[in-house]
Amino acid sequence: MPVKPDIQELPQDEIRSVLDAYPFGYPSEWKRCSQGYANRNYRVRLDAGDFLYRICTSQTLENTERETRLNHYLHEQGIPVAPPIARNDGALISPSPAGPVVLYPFLEGSTPDYHPENVRVIAKAAAQLNQLPCPEALSKANPVGVEAAHTFIEGTRDHPCPDHFRRFAQAFEALYPDLGEPEDRVLVHGDLFRDNTLFQGHELVAILDFEDYCLTTRMFEIGVLVNGFCSPANRPDPALVKALLESYHAVSPLTGPEIQRLPAYARWGALCMIFWHLRSLLDAPDPRKVQAIDGHFERLSHMKNVPASL
Repeated sequence: MPVKPDIQELPQDEIRSVLDAYPFGYPSEWKRCSQGYANRNYRVRLDAGDFLYRICTSQTLENTERETRLNHYLHEQGIPVAPPIARNDGALISPSPAGPVVLYPFLEGSTPDYHPENVRVIAKAAAQLNQLPCPEALSKANPVGVEAAHTFIEGTRDHPCPDHFRRFAQAFEALYPDLGEPEDRVLVHGDLFRDNTLFQGHELVAILDFEDYCLTTRMFEIGVLVNGFCSPANRPDPALVKALLESYHAVSPLTGPEIQRLPAYARWGALCMIFWHLRSLLDAPDPRKVQAIDGHFERLSHMKNVPASL
């Protein structure tokens, strides 16, 4: 069957060279399957079926290796993830001119709707994830954590396009006292928005993209979930927040002080997304990211209304 690439940016000889290292046969088709802010993902059809061909472009090779090993570990622990597929030589990452490549099974599913049952399902999975021990070799600090934010603000005070950077600094400095001292340090995904999950109906197929995983407080995970799963039109929905807290609490009980700090961590969840986009704007302007930042600032303005009770 002739090769029918849908785009020109991935040379045929490059993809064939990488896939020769796997026991799945000849690539007959491939197409770009997402246009996210990071990485390049392709659906590749081989003799053995369909696979996800990911070119990792948004982090260092060391962090790509950590993320890949973490996915393998989580799969062994029963967390619903897409496990990386080993090459013939046992390696999980292939070098390529475009960047490190990881091959995954292609999983069928879609981004979930804002729905209480979907929230309950992801909250349960997040609580189970947060209870797992993190192997010492995979330990990683929060790339958008409090210390990183302090460093970032100091380094960008003289940025030539200061408006968004100044707003971030002002919002962070206002929020910081409300975060309090964390009671825990656990393994978190760190970016649990709906588009980092696959569902079929109300069934969770997989949690995706662990690039921002780290060890931090579980309230960070919950605050991001409020933003990612409970805030249609950038406004927190009390019924969805209630479903999130009840489902998480049923697996991993929350303390009174943690629940009281939920509005602060919901605001921190919005700020962290702004932080993530601002870091990448240091490299090059991107109108999509500026638009995303504006949306996160809008959501941030509503997060003080998050209910702090079960």
